[in-house]
Amino acid sequence: MIEGKFELSNDNTIRIIGTSFDLNSLKSLNHILQKIIHDKNVKKIYINGNFNTKLQLNSIFNNTSKIDESLSLLHGITQTIEQSNIIFVANVKGIMRGLALELALSCNFIKAEIKSMIKEEIS
Repeated sequence: MIEGKFELSNDNTIRIIGTSFDLNSLKSLNHILQKIIHDKNVKKIYINGNFNTKLQLNSIFNNTSKIDESLSLLHGITQTIEQSNIIFVANVKGIMRGLALELALSCNFIKAEIKSMIKEEIS
């Protein structure tokens, strides 16, 4: 399992790196989004990278106070993307699931390569 992180590049691209995301990853992504939406020069953002991700539920649900914080933060992130005047485009290759799937679904556009798919596991 590779720890997940988000990086903002100079070409207005948010890169999804790794597979396993926790509360700190969500906070980092929220920080990036707040920086973007306050920049009046940004018109379009691309989201690239690994869309085959998992949210580390055990790191969130072990502490009751973290549950509310995490759900609120995730909701705030998707709402920020959905309500922004900036165009968000998810460029998908392969499987989409987990946190990255939620991000892709909140974007204005999803550009998926042939054979890309949504994978949901219920256990």
